[in-house]
Amino acid sequence: MMYGILTWADGVEPLLGAKLSAWTEKTAPHSLYRFVIGILAGSALHGKRGFQYCKRRYLAGLLSPLAAAIFSVGMAIGIFLPANLIIWTPYYWAFPLLIVGMAIQLSCRTPTIRQTGQALLGLGCCWIGYTACRDAALPANLIVVALVGVAAFATFTHTPAAVFLAVASALQDPGTQTNILALTALVLALCWLFSLVQTLRNAKPPFKPASSLLSKYDLLFPERALQAVLQENRRMAVGLAAAARALAAYKDKPRGTATFVQLVQDVESAMDEFKPAGQQYLLELTRYKLEERQARLAMFLFVNISDLERISDHLLAVAENVPDPARRPDYPESILQSLDAMLEKTADIIDALAKSITGNRGRKHDVSGSVTEARDGALELLDHFTAVLQDLILNNEIKPSRAIRMQDLRSHFERLIRHVRAIAVAGAQEDFWIEPDAIHERAKHVINVRTKDRLTVSQINDLLQEPKT
Repeated sequence: MMYGILTWADGVEPLLGAKLSAWTEKTAPHSLYRFVIGILAGSALHGKRGFQYCKRRYLAGLLSPLAAAIFSVGMAIGIFLPANLIIWTPYYWAFPLLIVGMAIQLSCRTPTIRQTGQALLGLGCCWIGYTACRDAALPANLIVVALVGVAAFATFTHTPAAVFLAVASALQDPGTQTNILALTALVLALCWLFSLVQTLRNAKPPFKPASSLLSKYDLLFPERALQAVLQENRRMAVGLAAAARALAAYKDKPRGTATFVQLVQDVESAMDEFKPAGQQYLLELTRYKLEERQARLAMFLFVNISDLERISDHLLAVAENVPDPARRPDYPESILQSLDAMLEKTADIIDALAKSITGNRGRKHDVSGSVTEARDGALELLDHFTAVLQDLILNNEIKPSRAIRMQDLRSHFERLIRHVRAIAVAGAQEDFWIEPDAIHERAKHVINVRTKDRLTVSQINDLLQEPKT
Protein backbone atom coordinates (compact mmCIF):
# COMPACT_ATOMS: atom_id res chain seq x y z
CA MET A 1 0.00 0.00 0.00
CA MET A 2 2.74 2.45 0.96
CA TYR A 3 4.82 1.34 -2.01
CA GLY A 4 1.85 1.99 -4.27
CA ILE A 5 1.41 5.56 -2.99
CA LEU A 6 5.04 6.47 -3.65
CA THR A 7 5.03 4.73 -7.04
CA TRP A 8 1.90 6.67 -8.02
CA ALA A 9 3.56 9.96 -7.05
CA ASP A 10 6.79 9.02 -8.86
CA GLY A 11 4.84 8.41 -12.04
CA VAL A 12 2.53 11.42 -11.90
CA GLU A 13 5.07 14.06 -10.84
CA PRO A 14 7.05 14.10 -14.13
CA LEU A 15 3.79 14.17 -16.10
CA LEU A 16 2.23 17.12 -14.29
CA GLY A 17 5.17 18.93 -12.66
CA ALA A 18 5.92 21.42 -15.45
CA LYS A 19 2.24 21.74 -16.40
CA LEU A 20 1.29 22.55 -12.81
CA SER A 21 3.76 25.43 -12.82
CA ALA A 22 2.36 26.74 -16.11
CA TRP A 23 -1.24 26.45 -14.90
CA THR A 24 -0.34 28.16 -11.65
CA GLU A 25 1.18 31.09 -13.55
CA LYS A 26 -1.85 31.42 -15.83
CA THR A 27 -4.24 31.55 -12.86
CA ALA A 28 -2.02 33.63 -10.56
CA PRO A 29 -4.49 36.49 -9.86
CA HIS A 30 -7.41 34.14 -9.13
CA SER A 31 -7.56 32.59 -5.65
CA LEU A 32 -10.26 30.06 -6.56
CA TYR A 33 -8.27 28.73 -9.50
CA ARG A 34 -5.15 28.58 -7.36
CA PHE A 35 -7.11 26.55 -4.78
CA VAL A 36 -8.33 24.12 -7.46
CA ILE A 37 -4.82 23.69 -8.85
CA GLY A 38 -3.63 23.09 -5.30
CA ILE A 39 -6.10 20.19 -5.06
CA LEU A 40 -4.76 18.80 -8.33
CA ALA A 41 -1.18 19.24 -7.13
CA GLY A 42 -1.96 17.46 -3.86
CA SER A 43 -3.44 14.50 -5.73
CA ALA A 44 -0.42 14.29 -8.03
CA LEU A 45 2.54 15.14 -5.80
CA HIS A 46 1.39 13.83 -2.41
CA GLY A 47 3.38 14.61 0.72
CA LYS A 48 7.10 15.20 0.46
CA ARG A 49 7.00 16.24 -3.17
CA GLY A 50 4.25 18.71 -2.35
CA PHE A 51 6.51 20.13 0.37
CA GLN A 52 9.32 20.56 -2.11
CA TYR A 53 7.06 22.11 -4.76
CA CYS A 54 5.69 24.73 -2.35
CA LYS A 55 9.15 25.45 -0.97
CA ARG A 56 10.64 25.98 -4.44
CA ARG A 57 7.92 28.42 -5.46
CA TYR A 58 8.18 30.24 -2.13
CA LEU A 59 11.96 30.58 -2.44
CA ALA A 60 11.56 31.97 -5.96
CA GLY A 61 9.09 34.56 -4.70
CA LEU A 62 6.30 33.17 -6.88
CA LEU A 63 4.06 32.46 -3.87
CA SER A 64 3.19 35.17 -1.38
CA PRO A 65 2.23 34.05 2.15
CA LEU A 66 -1.49 34.39 1.29
CA ALA A 67 -1.11 32.58 -2.04
CA ALA A 68 0.93 29.84 -0.33
CA ALA A 69 -1.84 29.41 2.27
CA ILE A 70 -4.56 29.05 -0.39
CA PHE A 71 -2.46 26.68 -2.47
CA SER A 72 -1.46 24.58 0.57
CA VAL A 73 -5.03 24.15 1.80
CA GLY A 74 -5.95 22.90 -1.67
CA MET A 75 -3.03 20.46 -1.59
CA ALA A 76 -4.03 19.20 1.87
CA ILE A 77 -7.46 18.32 0.46
CA GLY A 78 -6.11 16.85 -2.76
CA ILE A 79 -3.78 14.45 -0.93
CA PHE A 80 -6.77 12.33 0.14
CA LEU A 81 -8.56 12.17 -3.22
CA PRO A 82 -6.76 9.03 -4.55
CA ALA A 83 -7.22 7.40 -1.14
CA ASN A 84 -10.97 8.09 -1.18
CA LEU A 85 -11.17 6.70 -4.70
CA ILE A 86 -9.67 3.47 -3.39
CA ILE A 87 -11.95 3.29 -0.35
CA TRP A 88 -15.26 3.97 -2.09
CA THR A 89 -14.68 2.04 -5.32
CA PRO A 90 -14.90 -1.78 -5.75
CA TYR A 91 -11.48 -3.39 -5.45
CA TYR A 92 -11.71 -5.33 -8.74
CA TRP A 93 -11.05 -2.09 -10.63
CA ALA A 94 -7.46 -2.45 -9.43
CA PHE A 95 -6.77 -5.41 -11.71
CA PRO A 96 -7.24 -3.54 -15.02
CA LEU A 97 -4.96 -0.81 -13.67
CA LEU A 98 -2.28 -3.37 -12.78
CA ILE A 99 -2.53 -5.13 -16.15
CA VAL A 100 -2.49 -1.94 -18.22
CA GLY A 101 0.24 -0.36 -16.10
CA MET A 102 2.46 -3.43 -16.31
CA ALA A 103 1.87 -3.78 -20.06
CA ILE A 104 2.87 -0.15 -20.63
CA GLN A 105 5.97 -0.53 -18.47
CA LEU A 106 7.11 -3.63 -20.36
CA SER A 107 6.26 -2.58 -23.91
CA CYS A 108 6.69 1.19 -24.23
CA ARG A 109 9.92 3.16 -24.36
CA THR A 110 8.50 6.67 -24.58
CA PRO A 111 9.19 8.31 -21.18
CA THR A 112 5.80 10.01 -20.94
CA ILE A 113 3.89 6.81 -21.67
CA ARG A 114 6.08 4.79 -19.29
CA GLN A 115 5.43 7.33 -16.51
CA THR A 116 1.70 6.94 -17.13
CA GLY A 117 2.11 3.19 -16.81
CA GLN A 118 4.06 3.64 -13.57
CA ALA A 119 1.30 5.83 -12.14
CA LEU A 120 -1.38 3.26 -13.01
CA LEU A 121 0.75 0.46 -11.58
CA GLY A 122 1.29 2.37 -8.34
CA LEU A 123 -2.42 3.12 -7.94
CA GLY A 124 -3.27 -0.52 -8.58
CA CYS A 125 -0.69 -1.73 -6.03
CA CYS A 126 -2.04 0.70 -3.47
CA TRP A 127 -5.57 -0.56 -4.13
CA ILE A 128 -4.55 -4.22 -3.74
CA GLY A 129 -2.56 -3.43 -0.59
CA TYR A 130 -5.50 -1.65 1.00
CA THR A 131 -7.86 -4.52 0.13
CA ALA A 132 -5.43 -7.08 1.58
CA CYS A 133 -5.10 -5.12 4.83
CA ARG A 134 -8.86 -4.68 5.08
CA ASP A 135 -9.58 -8.41 4.56
CA ALA A 136 -6.74 -9.71 6.73
CA ALA A 137 -8.77 -9.61 9.99
CA LEU A 138 -5.65 -9.15 12.13
CA PRO A 139 -5.77 -9.18 15.95
CA ALA A 140 -6.21 -5.81 17.64
CA ASN A 141 -2.63 -5.68 18.95
CA LEU A 142 -1.18 -6.28 15.49
CA ILE A 143 -3.44 -3.58 14.06
CA VAL A 144 -2.09 -1.10 16.60
CA VAL A 145 1.52 -2.03 15.74
CA ALA A 146 0.76 -1.70 12.04
CA LEU A 147 -0.82 1.72 12.53
CA VAL A 148 2.20 2.91 14.51
CA GLY A 149 4.52 1.68 11.76
CA VAL A 150 2.51 3.34 9.03
CA ALA A 151 2.36 6.57 11.06
CA ALA A 152 6.15 6.54 11.42
CA PHE A 153 6.53 5.99 7.68
CA ALA A 154 4.07 8.78 6.90
CA THR A 155 5.89 11.16 9.23
CA PHE A 156 9.18 10.44 7.51
CA THR A 157 7.81 10.76 3.97
CA HIS A 158 5.11 13.38 4.73
CA THR A 159 2.49 11.04 3.23
CA PRO A 160 -0.67 11.28 5.36
CA ALA A 161 -2.68 9.32 2.78
CA ALA A 162 -0.93 6.15 4.00
CA VAL A 163 -2.23 6.66 7.56
CA PHE A 164 -5.69 7.48 6.19
CA LEU A 165 -5.82 4.21 4.23
CA ALA A 166 -4.46 2.24 7.19
CA VAL A 167 -7.14 3.61 9.49
CA ALA A 168 -9.82 2.88 6.87
CA SER A 169 -8.58 -0.70 6.48
CA ALA A 170 -8.83 -1.22 10.26
CA LEU A 171 -12.51 -0.28 10.31
CA GLN A 172 -15.10 -3.02 10.00
CA ASP A 173 -17.23 -1.09 7.50
CA PRO A 174 -15.78 2.23 6.27
CA GLY A 175 -19.02 3.01 4.47
CA THR A 176 -20.91 3.42 7.75
CA GLN A 177 -18.13 5.18 9.67
CA THR A 178 -17.59 8.25 7.54
CA ASN A 179 -17.36 10.45 10.64
CA ILE A 180 -14.24 8.61 11.76
CA LEU A 181 -12.71 8.89 8.29
CA ALA A 182 -13.56 12.60 8.07
CA LEU A 183 -12.03 13.29 11.49
CA THR A 184 -8.92 11.29 10.57
CA ALA A 185 -8.52 13.22 7.30
CA LEU A 186 -8.99 16.54 9.11
CA VAL A 187 -6.38 15.76 11.77
CA LEU A 188 -3.88 14.47 9.20
CA ALA A 189 -4.44 17.48 6.93
CA LEU A 190 -3.89 19.89 9.83
CA CYS A 191 -0.69 18.08 10.84
CA TRP A 192 0.54 18.18 7.24
CA LEU A 193 -0.26 21.89 6.95
CA PHE A 194 1.47 22.65 10.26
CA SER A 195 4.59 20.82 9.09
CA LEU A 196 4.51 22.70 5.77
CA VAL A 197 4.14 26.06 7.55
CA GLN A 198 7.17 25.23 9.69
CA THR A 199 9.13 24.30 6.58
CA LEU A 200 8.28 27.58 4.85
CA ARG A 201 9.04 29.62 7.98
CA ASN A 202 12.50 28.06 8.21
CA ALA A 203 13.15 28.61 4.49
CA LYS A 204 15.14 31.77 3.80
CA PRO A 205 14.40 33.29 0.37
CA PRO A 206 17.79 33.64 -1.39
CA PHE A 207 16.68 36.55 -3.61
CA LYS A 208 15.95 40.16 -2.75
CA PRO A 209 13.29 41.40 -2.96
CA ALA A 210 11.70 38.16 -1.82
CA SER A 211 8.56 38.59 -3.94
CA SER A 212 8.47 38.20 -7.71
CA LEU A 213 8.18 41.33 -9.84
CA LEU A 214 6.08 39.64 -12.51
CA SER A 215 2.51 40.90 -12.71
CA LYS A 216 -0.26 39.75 -15.03
CA TYR A 217 -1.64 43.28 -15.06
CA ASP A 218 1.51 44.59 -16.78
CA LEU A 219 1.06 42.40 -19.85
CA LEU A 220 -1.04 45.09 -21.52
CA PHE A 221 1.94 47.48 -21.19
CA PRO A 222 4.80 45.82 -23.10
CA GLU A 223 7.62 48.08 -21.89
CA ARG A 224 6.52 47.66 -18.31
CA ALA A 225 6.24 43.88 -18.68
CA LEU A 226 9.66 43.64 -20.35
CA GLN A 227 11.15 45.80 -17.63
CA ALA A 228 9.67 43.44 -15.01
CA VAL A 229 11.24 40.39 -16.66
CA LEU A 230 14.56 42.19 -17.04
CA GLN A 231 14.62 43.14 -13.37
CA GLU A 232 13.53 39.64 -12.45
CA ASN A 233 16.51 38.27 -14.36
CA ARG A 234 18.75 40.70 -12.52
CA ARG A 235 17.21 39.62 -9.20
CA MET A 236 18.01 36.00 -9.99
CA ALA A 237 21.54 36.85 -11.15
CA VAL A 238 22.23 38.71 -7.89
CA GLY A 239 21.06 35.64 -5.97
CA LEU A 240 23.34 33.44 -8.06
CA ALA A 241 26.25 35.77 -7.31
CA ALA A 242 25.53 35.54 -3.57
CA ALA A 243 25.47 31.75 -3.78
CA ALA A 244 28.75 31.78 -5.71
CA ARG A 245 30.32 34.00 -3.01
CA ALA A 246 29.20 31.59 -0.30
CA LEU A 247 30.60 28.70 -2.32
CA ALA A 248 33.95 30.47 -2.75
CA ALA A 249 34.22 30.75 1.06
CA TYR A 250 33.44 27.08 1.70
CA LYS A 251 36.95 26.29 2.90
CA ASP A 252 36.51 28.67 5.85
CA LYS A 253 33.42 26.87 7.13
CA PRO A 254 33.71 24.88 10.38
CA ARG A 255 33.98 21.12 10.17
CA GLY A 256 30.74 19.27 9.65
CA THR A 257 28.79 22.28 8.30
CA ALA A 258 27.49 22.56 4.76
CA THR A 259 25.47 25.75 4.85
CA PHE A 260 26.91 26.85 1.52
CA VAL A 261 25.54 23.69 -0.10
CA GLN A 262 22.08 24.41 1.33
CA LEU A 263 22.18 27.97 0.00
CA VAL A 264 23.16 26.81 -3.49
CA GLN A 265 20.47 24.12 -3.35
CA ASP A 266 17.85 26.72 -2.43
CA VAL A 267 18.95 28.97 -5.28
CA GLU A 268 18.86 26.08 -7.74
CA SER A 269 15.41 24.99 -6.53
CA ALA A 270 14.09 28.51 -6.89
CA MET A 271 15.56 28.81 -10.38
CA ASP A 272 13.81 25.58 -11.39
CA GLU A 273 10.49 27.27 -10.61
CA PHE A 274 11.43 30.69 -11.96
CA LYS A 275 12.30 29.34 -15.40
CA PRO A 276 8.77 28.13 -16.36
CA ALA A 277 7.22 31.17 -14.64
CA GLY A 278 9.36 33.72 -16.47
CA GLN A 279 9.13 31.98 -19.82
CA GLN A 280 5.36 31.51 -19.53
CA TYR A 281 5.06 35.23 -18.77
CA LEU A 282 6.99 36.11 -21.94
CA LEU A 283 4.96 33.67 -24.02
CA GLU A 284 1.78 35.37 -22.83
CA LEU A 285 3.30 38.73 -23.74
CA THR A 286 4.20 37.61 -27.27
CA ARG A 287 0.56 36.83 -27.97
CA TYR A 288 -0.11 40.56 -28.13
CA LYS A 289 0.84 42.83 -31.01
CA LEU A 290 4.37 44.00 -30.22
CA GLU A 291 6.84 46.23 -31.95
CA GLU A 292 9.77 44.45 -33.58
CA ARG A 293 12.23 45.65 -30.93
CA GLN A 294 9.92 44.51 -28.14
CA ALA A 295 9.45 41.09 -29.71
CA ARG A 296 13.20 40.64 -30.19
CA LEU A 297 13.89 41.73 -26.60
CA ALA A 298 11.27 39.24 -25.37
CA MET A 299 13.06 36.46 -27.21
CA PHE A 300 16.45 37.47 -25.81
CA LEU A 301 15.02 37.46 -22.29
CA PHE A 302 13.38 34.10 -22.93
CA VAL A 303 16.74 32.53 -23.79
CA ASN A 304 18.51 34.32 -20.93
CA ILE A 305 16.18 32.73 -18.41
CA SER A 306 17.28 29.29 -19.61
CA ASP A 307 20.93 30.30 -19.32
CA LEU A 308 20.44 31.57 -15.77
CA GLU A 309 18.77 28.29 -14.79
CA ARG A 310 21.67 26.33 -16.27
CA ILE A 311 24.16 28.47 -14.33
CA SER A 312 22.36 27.49 -11.12
CA ASP A 313 22.61 23.80 -12.11
CA HIS A 314 26.36 24.06 -12.63
CA LEU A 315 26.81 25.96 -9.36
CA LEU A 316 25.01 23.19 -7.50
CA ALA A 317 27.13 20.54 -9.23
CA VAL A 318 30.27 22.43 -8.17
CA ALA A 319 28.99 22.75 -4.58
CA GLU A 320 28.34 19.02 -4.39
CA ASN A 321 31.77 18.09 -5.77
CA VAL A 322 34.17 20.48 -4.03
CA PRO A 323 36.28 18.69 -1.41
CA ASP A 324 34.84 18.68 2.08
CA PRO A 325 36.72 21.24 4.23
CA ALA A 326 37.84 18.42 6.51
CA ARG A 327 39.24 16.45 3.52
CA ARG A 328 41.18 19.27 1.90
CA PRO A 329 44.55 17.98 3.27
CA ASP A 330 44.01 14.83 1.15
CA TYR A 331 44.35 16.89 -2.06
CA PRO A 332 47.56 18.39 -3.50
CA GLU A 333 48.00 22.04 -2.49
CA SER A 334 48.49 23.20 -6.06
CA ILE A 335 45.08 21.98 -7.25
CA LEU A 336 43.41 23.41 -4.14
CA GLN A 337 44.91 26.85 -4.79
CA SER A 338 43.81 26.72 -8.41
CA LEU A 339 40.31 25.58 -7.35
CA ASP A 340 39.98 28.40 -4.82
CA ALA A 341 41.04 30.96 -7.42
CA MET A 342 38.52 29.52 -9.89
CA LEU A 343 35.72 29.74 -7.32
CA GLU A 344 36.55 33.38 -6.58
CA LYS A 345 36.64 34.23 -10.28
CA THR A 346 33.31 32.43 -10.80
CA ALA A 347 31.74 34.68 -8.18
CA ASP A 348 33.32 37.72 -9.89
CA ILE A 349 32.01 36.83 -13.34
CA ILE A 350 28.45 36.18 -12.09
CA ASP A 351 28.56 39.42 -10.09
CA ALA A 352 29.67 41.32 -13.19
CA LEU A 353 26.86 39.65 -15.13
CA ALA A 354 24.27 40.71 -12.56
CA LYS A 355 25.44 44.33 -12.75
CA SER A 356 25.25 44.22 -16.54
CA ILE A 357 21.54 43.33 -16.65
CA THR A 358 20.21 46.90 -16.72
CA GLY A 359 18.67 47.47 -20.14
CA ASN A 360 20.39 50.89 -20.18
CA ARG A 361 21.59 51.81 -23.68
CA GLY A 362 24.06 54.37 -22.38
CA ARG A 363 25.97 51.78 -20.31
CA LYS A 364 25.68 48.91 -22.79
CA HIS A 365 29.32 48.93 -23.92
CA ASP A 366 30.72 49.59 -20.44
CA VAL A 367 28.92 46.71 -18.78
CA SER A 368 29.57 44.42 -21.73
CA GLY A 369 33.27 45.20 -21.40
CA SER A 370 33.27 44.38 -17.67
CA VAL A 371 31.64 41.01 -18.27
CA THR A 372 34.05 40.27 -21.11
CA GLU A 373 37.02 41.14 -18.92
CA ALA A 374 35.78 38.92 -16.09
CA ARG A 375 35.09 36.11 -18.54
CA ASP A 376 38.59 36.33 -20.06
CA GLY A 377 40.08 36.17 -16.56
CA ALA A 378 37.96 33.12 -15.78
CA LEU A 379 39.11 31.39 -18.96
CA GLU A 380 42.76 32.04 -18.06
CA LEU A 381 42.25 30.55 -14.61
CA LEU A 382 40.42 27.60 -16.17
CA ASP A 383 43.39 26.93 -18.45
CA HIS A 384 45.69 27.10 -15.42
CA PHE A 385 43.42 24.72 -13.50
CA THR A 386 43.55 22.29 -16.44
CA ALA A 387 47.34 22.48 -16.69
CA VAL A 388 47.81 21.87 -12.95
CA LEU A 389 45.48 18.88 -13.03
CA GLN A 390 47.22 17.37 -16.04
CA ASP A 391 50.63 17.73 -14.38
CA LEU A 392 49.38 16.03 -11.23
CA ILE A 393 47.95 13.15 -13.28
CA LEU A 394 51.14 12.72 -15.34
CA ASN A 395 53.31 12.73 -12.21
CA ASN A 396 50.95 10.37 -10.38
CA GLU A 397 50.51 12.90 -7.57
CA ILE A 398 46.73 12.64 -7.31
CA LYS A 399 44.48 9.61 -6.90
CA PRO A 400 42.38 8.73 -9.96
CA SER A 401 39.08 9.15 -8.10
CA ARG A 402 40.06 12.67 -7.00
CA ALA A 403 41.36 13.50 -10.46
CA ILE A 404 37.97 12.51 -11.91
CA ARG A 405 36.23 14.79 -9.40
CA MET A 406 38.50 17.70 -10.32
CA GLN A 407 37.92 17.07 -14.02
CA ASP A 408 34.18 17.10 -13.40
CA LEU A 409 34.53 20.44 -11.62
CA ARG A 410 36.49 21.80 -14.55
CA SER A 411 33.72 20.74 -16.94
CA HIS A 412 31.08 22.55 -14.89
CA PHE A 413 33.21 25.70 -14.68
CA GLU A 414 33.62 25.69 -18.45
CA ARG A 415 29.92 25.31 -19.16
CA LEU A 416 29.03 27.95 -16.57
CA ILE A 417 31.31 30.45 -18.31
CA ARG A 418 29.68 29.57 -21.62
CA HIS A 419 26.22 30.44 -20.30
CA VAL A 420 27.49 33.69 -18.81
CA ARG A 421 28.91 34.59 -22.22
CA ALA A 422 25.58 33.79 -23.92
CA ILE A 423 23.72 36.20 -21.60
CA ALA A 424 26.36 38.89 -22.10
CA VAL A 425 26.20 38.54 -25.89
CA ALA A 426 22.42 38.92 -25.80
CA GLY A 427 22.73 42.00 -23.59
CA ALA A 428 25.08 43.63 -26.11
CA GLN A 429 22.58 43.37 -28.97
CA GLU A 430 21.14 46.51 -30.51
CA ASP A 431 17.56 45.81 -29.45
CA PHE A 432 18.40 44.85 -25.86
CA TRP A 433 17.40 48.06 -24.08
CA ILE A 434 14.63 49.70 -22.12
CA GLU A 435 14.61 53.46 -21.69
CA PRO A 436 13.81 54.24 -18.03
CA ASP A 437 12.90 57.86 -18.81
CA ALA A 438 10.47 57.01 -21.59
CA ILE A 439 7.41 57.19 -19.34
CA HIS A 440 5.08 57.51 -22.28
CA GLU A 441 6.47 54.31 -23.77
CA ARG A 442 6.32 52.40 -20.49
CA ALA A 443 2.73 53.47 -19.94
CA LYS A 444 1.63 53.00 -23.53
CA HIS A 445 -1.23 50.56 -23.74
CA VAL A 446 -0.74 47.66 -26.14
CA ILE A 447 -3.15 47.22 -29.03
CA ASN A 448 -5.86 45.14 -27.42
CA VAL A 449 -5.75 42.45 -30.07
CA ARG A 450 -4.23 39.06 -29.43
CA THR A 451 -2.64 37.05 -32.17
CA LYS A 452 -4.28 33.80 -33.12
CA ASP A 453 -1.22 31.72 -32.31
CA ARG A 454 2.01 32.20 -30.44
CA LEU A 455 5.15 32.88 -32.39
CA THR A 456 6.46 29.84 -34.22
CA VAL A 457 10.00 28.55 -33.83
CA SER A 458 10.99 29.96 -37.23
CA GLN A 459 9.58 33.37 -36.29
CA ILE A 460 11.54 33.30 -33.04
CA ASN A 461 14.73 32.47 -34.92
CA ASP A 462 14.06 35.32 -37.35
CA LEU A 463 13.59 37.75 -34.49
CA LEU A 464 16.88 36.68 -32.92
CA GLN A 465 18.79 37.50 -36.08
CA GLU A 466 20.48 40.85 -36.59
CA PRO A 467 18.03 43.46 -37.92
CA LYS A 468 18.38 44.33 -41.58
CA THR A 469 19.82 47.76 -42.34
